[in-house]
Amino acid sequence: MTDSPDHWRTEEECMRLSICANQSPEDIHACVSGGADAVGVLIQVRHLAEDAVGLDTAAELLKRVPPYVGRYAVTHAVTAEEALAGANALAIDTLQLHDEISPEDVATIRAERPDLRLIKAVPIAETVPDTSVWHELVDALIVDSVDPSAARIGGTGLTHNWDLSAELVRRCPLPVILSGGLRPENTAEAVAAVQPWSVNVNSGVETGGKKSAQKVAAMLNQARQASRGH
Repeated sequence: MTDSPDHWRTEEECMRLSICANQSPEDIHACVSGGADAVGVLIQVRHLAEDAVGLDTAAELLKRVPPYVGRYAVTHAVTAEEALAGANALAIDTLQLHDEISPEDVATIRAERPDLRLIKAVPIAETVPDTSVWHELVDALIVDSVDPSAARIGGTGLTHNWDLSAELVRRCPLPVILSGGLRPENTAEAVAAVQPWSVNVNSGVETGGKKSAQKVAAMLNQARQASRGH
């Protein structure tokens, strides 16, 4: 935790890139080759998501992530029991809670796995959400676009109102990760507008449904260049 959100304002030396929903060894290799700081898998889905993998596949993929690159899982689990079952089956350092799990269940996860970093997803719609309930429970927030019409709580490929995300960054004492419709072509604009601690991407660095090392590198370069202006 930190005393001031200013501590987490984007700077060149702390801008990070995480890449979610990897499905194959080739995806893992592309992310690492492109310079990603963290590589993730999508598990335990309850909503529409074509790029989820089973726990056995997730475990095998994460074994391919080399040292000094973060390993994380994104889960739709809404109970501590299910989330812990996923986390305990995988060699991860971070668990991203993407669905409507209760603060009480998150506190249980924290108590059971104090070694695990927790990130809570916060959907951005028409107003800046009140995230205060999470500030003492998780290590970071990730703002993402949702698409209720398609039953998607993430992975929409859609951007949202970055002004709202920027306001959340200013209000929140935690690191805020920006996600939702990002790609190399709009990352610099997004980082300049929101000033997040980190950026997260899925389909925005894919070519033909596969992660592209070239697009990963291009997105990271754009994010870091934009962060130098703040």
